[in-house]
Formats: sequence, C-alpha cells, structure tokens
Amino acid sequence: MEYEFWADMCVVLHLIVIVYWVGGYFVPSRKFPRFVNFHRISGVVIFAVQCLMGLRCPLTMLEKYLRGIENPALITSEPFTIKFFKETFGMTIPDTALTIAIIIGTAICVITILARKANKAV
Repeated sequence: MEYEFWADMCVVLHLIVIVYWVGGYFVPSRKFPRFVNFHRISGVVIFAVQCLMGLRCPLTMLEKYLRGIENPALITSEPFTIKFFKETFGMTIPDTALTIAIIIGTAICVITILARKANKAV
C-alpha cells in the first residue's frame, strides 16, 4: 500500500511539472523575469535528464518501479502522459509525438536563453 501511495504522488508531481512546463510559456517575461529564466533553464535541464535516461521521464520510470514493487502484474509499458490522454480524452498519442513536443519545447527554451544573452551583449 505504501508503494502505491508514492507512485500516486509521482503522478501528482508529474502533473505539476507538466502544468509548470507548458504554463511557463505564457508567463510575461517583463513582469516575471526570474521565473521565466528559471523556467527556461529548468526546461533544458529536464530535457537533458530525459536524454540521459533514454528519453523516458524520470518520474514515469519511478512510478513504474514503485507500482512494480507493489504489484508486478500492474506494470504497463505506456508512459504516464499517453495513459492520461487515453483515459481522459479517449485519444491515443504516439510516444514519438510526445518526444517531438519535448524537443520543440526545449528548443524554444534554448533559443530564448541565447537570444536574451545576445540582447544583453549588445
């Protein structure tokens, strides 16, 4: 029971990270420059960690591990986000589409960081 609770907490944390990552693109940078900079840098760091882990979200891997300890029969190969879209919206999203979305989001973070540094240098 304890492992299931922690696996559920991984899902909650995962939702918070997703809302933060997507929502951060809509925060005005002039009003909240520190938040926007932190958002951009953390987006790049999250992507780097995912690359090191084979483009699998560390939270998804931890959730699977904890659920596997609790009940090995419940382990699925679907990442959390794909399972969420399927259960919530009835949509099946290919894993590749999520990877592409993460790459695009990270590219936007890197471009804005570099553009900001270039504007400061001028």
